[in-house]
Amino acid sequence: MITVVTKLENKTEKDFKNEINKTSGLKNIDFIIYKDEKESLSKLYNKAIENSKYNIIVFINENVEFRTLSWGYKLLKNFERNSEYGILGIVGSKEINENGIWEQNVVKLYGNVSNRDENTKEVKEVTYSNSFNNNIEEVIILDNRMFAINKNKINKLFDTNYNDKYFCYTDFFINNYINNVKIGIMPNIKIIYNIEKLNFSNFENAKNLFIHKINKHLPITLKVKIPYDNIKIKINNEPKVSIIILTKDKYELISKCLESIINKTLYKNYTIYVADTGSSIEVKNKLKENFIAQNSDKIKLIEYDYYNFAKINNDMVKNHIDKDSELILFSNNDIELINDSISIMVQAYINNKKNAGTIGCRLHYADGYLQHLGIKIIKHINDNNYAFAHVGVTYDFKKIQCNSIIQNHGNTAAFVLISKNLFEKYNGFNENYQVCFEDVELNLMALIDNKINYTCTNAVNYHYESQTRGRSVKIEDYNRICDFVRNNNLIF
Repeated sequence: MITVVTKLENKTEKDFKNEINKTSGLKNIDFIIYKDEKESLSKLYNKAIENSKYNIIVFINENVEFRTLSWGYKLLKNFERNSEYGILGIVGSKEINENGIWEQNVVKLYGNVSNRDENTKEVKEVTYSNSFNNNIEEVIILDNRMFAINKNKINKLFDTNYNDKYFCYTDFFINNYINNVKIGIMPNIKIIYNIEKLNFSNFENAKNLFIHKINKHLPITLKVKIPYDNIKIKINNEPKVSIIILTKDKYELISKCLESIINKTLYKNYTIYVADTGSSIEVKNKLKENFIAQNSDKIKLIEYDYYNFAKINNDMVKNHIDKDSELILFSNNDIELINDSISIMVQAYINNKKNAGTIGCRLHYADGYLQHLGIKIIKHINDNNYAFAHVGVTYDFKKIQCNSIIQNHGNTAAFVLISKNLFEKYNGFNENYQVCFEDVELNLMALIDNKINYTCTNAVNYHYESQTRGRSVKIEDYNRICDFVRNNNLIF
C-alpha cells in the first residue's frame, strides 16, 4: 500500500482525500496531510518519511488531478517491476546545468504532463518524449508536482536549510542521485496540473546555497542509451567507396574515427584517404605507424599545408582517389561509428540508385543526445532569409523510428555519401564558402537535379562536433546560401 503526503493551502482535507481515494484504485491509503503548519516544507516532508505507515510514499501537490484511473495500483507495480529505482515521477530531466536549473533544455526533458490554464481553464498536454513501451526511463531530477519514493531505497532526506520550494526539491533529487539512488519517469501515469503562481522571494539565496553545496558535481548530464540495430548487411558486387577524412592534429579523434571504420564495417570495397592539413610531425608519424603501415592497402595519407574544406575535398576527388570509385563518403575526423553505418548507407544508395542525391546518417553527441538527422530548411516569416536546421535536435528525436530511411532537404558533410558522378556533375563543393554551408549547397544542387536526399535513421555515429577547428558561421557564407536558395527559386 501507499502513504500519500501533501500540504494543503486551498483544498479541504475531505476533498483531497476523496479525489485520491476515487482515482488511486487502492484502499486503506495512509494519509499525512499538513495544513497551516509553520515549519518548512523540507522539515514536514522529513517527518512524513519518518512517520509513514508504508515504504512507498507519494508526494502530491494539491493542484494535481489524475487522468489515469487506478494510478496507485500502477505506481506500486512500477516499483515492484523496477526494484532498482528509489524515486519515480511524471516529468524529469537527464541534465542539470551549472546554475542548478534543469527545465530550460527541452531536449533533455522526459515524460508528459497536462497543464490547466488558471484563467481559461484550457487543458494543454505537453509531451517531452514517447512512452518507451511503458518502460521506466532513467533521469536525474523530477518535477515536484507528483513523485513517489521507496523510503528504504533513498539515501538522503530533504535538506532543512532551504526555504525555497524549487531548491528544496532540486537538492533532494540531486543529492540522492549523486548518492546512487536511481530516479525514473513513469509513462503510464498521467496527471493534469492546475498552474499556480510561484513565490520566488527566496530563490536566489536558495540557488546560491545549492550551488555551494553541490558545486563539484555540476553540471550533471545522464548519458542516454542510443537506440540502434546492430544489423549485418551483406552486399553483393560492392561498388567502390572512397572515404575522405580531413584532419589536423587531435590524434585521439582521428584514431578513434579510423578504428571505428575498420572495426565496425563489414563492407570490404573501400579505401580511406586521410587528408592531413597541418598536423605536427609527431601526429603524422603516429598515423603512419599505427594505421598507414598496418593498412597500406586500405588507408592513404595525403598532406596539405593549408585548410579549406571545400577546396581540399575537391582536390582529393580530382587528383587522389581511385578513378573507378563509384561512391564518395565525406567524413569528419571527429566521427566515430556506432554500428556499420557505411554498409547501411551504401545499401540505401543501391536501393535508390536512380534518384538518390546525398545519403546521410543519424549523428549523436558524446552524451548520446541527437545532433543530426538530416537538414531542414525553413523560410523566415518576417524576411526573405532562411534557417538551416538539423532535423531532430528538439525533443522529437525521442519519438523517431530508428529503422527507416527518410527524405530530407539534405545531410551534413560531417558524414555523407554521394555518387562520384553526381559530385563531379555539380562541380564539387563551392569553394567560395569560407567556413560552412558548402554542404548545404551541394544538397540543394541534388534537389534542383530532381534527386532525393535520404537519411538512414539506423546508420548511427557519434559526432564530437568540430573539436579540431571549432565552428562559427560567417555572415558572408550565410548570405551566399540564402542567395542561392532565392536565385534558384527553391520553395521551402
